[in-house]
Amino acid sequence: RAVFNPTNDSIIATCHCGGSCTIIHLGSQNILQMTWRLHDNGGVFDIAYSPDGTKLASCADKWLTIWNLEGVPMALPKKIESHFFETTSLLCVRWTPNGRYMLTTSEGEF
Repeated sequence: RAVFNPTNDSIIATCHCGGSCTIIHLGSQNILQMTWRLHDNGGVFDIAYSPDGTKLASCADKWLTIWNLEGVPMALPKKIESHFFETTSLLCVRWTPNGRYMLTTSEGEF
């Protein structure tokens, strides 16, 4: 999956089945790229920028993690918080338009 930053369409985030994410900045003559490991427990199924573009949410298996993107791509993102869902694997994550809440979808029953 690849998503554009909602406040700067020259910044793209991609997630990978190996559990990592890459932030690519296309705005300069040199392409700046940073890759970091999001989840150690499997591939990343989905990522989503917050509406203000300052955070990235990722879901992998039963984990939802929120990352602070301040300083990226010159510094690694910082993990703000993680949530473990014991009964189901998460497949998709989206932010509400105001950035206060997130919606996840999963396989199986709740």
